Amino acid sequence: MTILPLTVTVGLIEVGITPPSPDRIKELTSFLGAARIPTGLVFEETEVGGLSGITYNPQKDVYYAVSDSQGDRGYARFYTLKLHWKDEAFRLEAVEVIGVTPILDPNGEAFPLYSLDPEGIAFTGETVWISSEGNMAAGYPPFIKEFSLESGRQLTQLPIPEQLFSRDNPNMGVRNNLATESLTLTPDGKTLFTATENALIQDGPAATVNQGSPSRMIRYNLQTGLADGQFLYMTEAIAGSSLLSETLQLNGLVELLAVSERRLLALERSFSLDRGFVIRLFEVSLTEATDIGSVDSLENQLEGITPVRKTPVLIPPEIQAEVIWDNLEGMTFGPILPDGRRSLIMVSDNNFHPLLHTQIIAFAIAPELSDSAKPSVQRLWEWLGKFFDFRG
Repeated sequence: MTILPLTVTVGLIEVGITPPSPDRIKELTSFLGAARIPTGLVFEETEVGGLSGITYNPQKDVYYAVSDSQGDRGYARFYTLKLHWKDEAFRLEAVEVIGVTPILDPNGEAFPLYSLDPEGIAFTGETVWISSEGNMAAGYPPFIKEFSLESGRQLTQLPIPEQLFSRDNPNMGVRNNLATESLTLTPDGKTLFTATENALIQDGPAATVNQGSPSRMIRYNLQTGLADGQFLYMTEAIAGSSLLSETLQLNGLVELLAVSERRLLALERSFSLDRGFVIRLFEVSLTEATDIGSVDSLENQLEGITPVRKTPVLIPPEIQAEVIWDNLEGMTFGPILPDGRRSLIMVSDNNFHPLLHTQIIAFAIAPELSDSAKPSVQRLWEWLGKFFDFRG
């Protein structure tokens, strides 16, 4: 989603919105560094900017980052990035742009100007899926399409649920610029998730400083090519003051990252003139969530619907103090660290604006394993520790 701030305010990280639960992803355990791409950098006659989604190719150890250019800042495209790390410390040292690929229609032609707004990207192992918010003001719906890594040509597409778009009913569907911002594949590659950034028009209001917004998470079965579930995701309220104009205030669900078919990480990004950017990271569980795929409108219909469960991911104060929290819009798991933890990579969208930055931020993340998932030796030592603590 495009945000053009009038002022620059240092961003904040906010946690503890929802009470933690014991089966959450445990925490961001370390900040591994940040690297910037200079605003205005030109690579192969394109301006590198607007990076709204990122995904990792572990076979080649490279990342694909999609630009949200609608054709007005050069052709629609995604970049190939290489991250450089300090050897044993595994600290992020630099990011290098090593490739750019156009996003083309099935005929190998450019999409019409302002017909797409690429926001999310997910690597399949051979291709990438890309989500577009579309351009509702011009009559272009959101899409989720698969593209060739080599040519960028469209290969296939997924159907958009009818609740998200209606050519005949202007009071139904996604809000302009608050549509399918997120995209993620499950580790087995069989399931794809996206979500609306805020409520559909018929589902309720967008987020305000007083209340969140009922977004929809959509699950696709890639073996059938059909959406097989929708789930209610309640965003947080805008982190801002109601005393200021709401013209430049918003909060929304900007990214999802699948841990499994039932668990995901969710990234919410808030902006207001008084607070600047505020980033919230949650673990999301679908285990008890109601499937709302058959519900056309959620307006005044939330009673009896169980939303997905949101649990804040712990971000220690020392990490909060180290990071510049700005317009973060994309995240992906990176390589496994030498100590067995998983790296989590985030990217910020500079909106091609001179006062914003394109930066890659790296963290280490530690999932909290259930007892059955822990190695037997680890379970034994934990039992012995508890036993002797009890005896002591």
